[in-house]
Amino acid sequence: MITVLIAVIFLIRALSDALFLGDILTDIIVHRLGIIEERSPKRAARELIYIIVIILIVTATTPILGTFVEGDLGFWIQSLITYVALGIIIILIYDIGRTLYRVIELKVESFAEKLSNIVEEENER
Repeated sequence: MITVLIAVIFLIRALSDALFLGDILTDIIVHRLGIIEERSPKRAARELIYIIVIILIVTATTPILGTFVEGDLGFWIQSLITYVALGIIIILIYDIGRTLYRVIELKVESFAEKLSNIVEEENER
């Protein structure tokens, strides 16, 4: 029972560290891709367009590479391109979620502040 508890604590700690490192890695990759460091729904929409473009490019280039390079090397190149594109897409989806979370968080904080001001004004009357 204690070993399970220790494993759960270790897993929680590892996940929190992984999220922290994921944030840093995402910031680095997004910066290298040339995406502007703004926190708006516009950025999330732009990243969604990047995802669609990546999918279209990979879908178009994979069969073409299959015809030029045959055998095991062609298979490995196709697999490599697919997995790299998948990794970039996962990073962009994660960044979209982070961006939208921050936008929603700011809106909720603003709304809570307005509500608190209204309640304080009502209490003063």
